[in-house]
Amino acid sequence: MRTLAIRSENGKVTEEVVLEGNVFDNVKKIATKALEEWADSSDFYIMRDFHELRKKMPLDPKTYEALNKFLDRREGNEAVIKIPMYIISFENVWMENNFQDRRIYLIVPYLDEELRQELREMAIEATSEDQGMNEEESKSYNS
Repeated sequence: MRTLAIRSENGKVTEEVVLEGNVFDNVKKIATKALEEWADSSDFYIMRDFHELRKKMPLDPKTYEALNKFLDRREGNEAVIKIPMYIISFENVWMENNFQDRRIYLIVPYLDEELRQELREMAIEATSEDQGMNEEESKSYNS
């Protein structure tokens, strides 16, 4: 099994690696690395969630083998896949009622380049300055 780890800082991907091994073991290794950079001015957390994606059926044998353990259900001519996704946040701030991640790692089982691109965009959005703020709050924060 391979693991995709994407590091995003202030709305930019700054590191992206595919690691060999179990996702959970890699999360622990990356968390240890992130702890070394963590400052006590922010929270440190690891959150597990699930990311859902869809693939047209039928799946070729190689794709089926890679996705088999993550297959959730079938809807029409699509396979619905749910993969575990871990977010390690090690620099973040509270701004009034909004929480803003500034530096994170997003970690998932590596499946394919399509998923990699989708998760790059998620990581960028998660750490972009305007994430979680409405337009007025963003203007006042940036002024």
